[in-house]
Formats: sequence, C-alpha cells, structure tokens
Amino acid sequence: MTDAFVIEAQRRAAGVAVRDLRGFRFFAAEEPFFAIDKQLFPHLRAVRRAVEAIDAVLQEKRARGSSTN
Repeated sequence: MTDAFVIEAQRRAAGVAVRDLRGFRFFAAEEPFFAIDKQLFPHLRAVRRAVEAIDAVLQEKRARGSSTN
C-alpha cells in the first residue's frame, strides 16, 4: 500500500501527504502551503481540501491584482 501522495495545486506540487497511524501528515513543498505544513488530517480528502482552499485564496488574489492593472 502506498504511504505517500504528492498533492498538487495548479499542476505544481504543493507538498506530500504521508500516511500516519492517525491519518495523513502534510509536508509542504513551498509557500503558501507552509501554513498547513506538518498538520495531521483525518483522511487524504481533507488534505486536498486544505490545499485547494489555500489555492483558491491565491487565485482570488491574483484575479484582483490583474483587474487593477
């Protein structure tokens, strides 16, 4: 059984989720995902949701920034 999963956001590695006895621990590869670095999640789906939430905020910020130029 695989114990580590690469989690992507916008086709880039956000980090790796590693199976733990209590769930999945996330290890961030880069900012802004350091905000959830080493956090424990109950299941892989929760890790993906957390990464997607951070990515959605980034996308919103980028959209606002590009509309002000």
